[in-house]
Amino acid sequence: MRYVALIAALAFAGAANAAIVYDNGAPDTNSGNDATHWVQAEDFTLGSTTNLQSAVVYLGGFGGLGNWDGNLNWWIFDDAGGPGTVLASGSAMPTAVDSGNPWCCGGNAYAVEFSLGGFTATAGTTYWLGFHAQDNSNWARSDIYWVTTAGNNTATGHESEDGTFNNWSDNSSEHAFYLNSAVPEPATWAMLIAGFGLVGASLRRRQQNRVLA
Repeated sequence: MRYVALIAALAFAGAANAAIVYDNGAPDTNSGNDATHWVQAEDFTLGSTTNLQSAVVYLGGFGGLGNWDGNLNWWIFDDAGGPGTVLASGSAMPTAVDSGNPWCCGGNAYAVEFSLGGFTATAGTTYWLGFHAQDNSNWARSDIYWVTTAGNNTATGHESEDGTFNNWSDNSSEHAFYLNSAVPEPATWAMLIAGFGLVGASLRRRQQNRVLA
């Protein structure tokens, strides 16, 4: 039992590397859609059931993100031909990192990563990722935009003015974002393999002791 406990501890200990499990595309220099007066949403479908740890969206402003107060609210919706029922939600104060990729309207796009709390997305099921780049007490337009990406084979983005979720409309654009799961670091895998080896050795000794007894 002590070896089993060791493996369990190793499985959950230490940092994990992020693995991209869905990529909707990189920022382009075409346009963007305001994410302060609207909730913006994009659909995604995964090939295998995955525990989603975080999302990275690309935001742009007129020369920076100075109009954004740093708060972000997010939702995952089921699919109803657009965003449907809320399945998960949360809030964050993420760090915006300059991606070095210019966008259409001044300065670069910023990569903004936020936790999805380990949401489990089922294989082959379409979901919608939505977010609002300001706290819920203020829906004034502050010109912070979800940067577009090249068109692809998924549905184009949808938006809800004032975040009421009863007025979704198609904004006819694709937007830059990707989704991450978490995978153990190589050192953690090595410890897990060693732990399994210890369990195997322990079981063999117990079987031998039974035979000799």
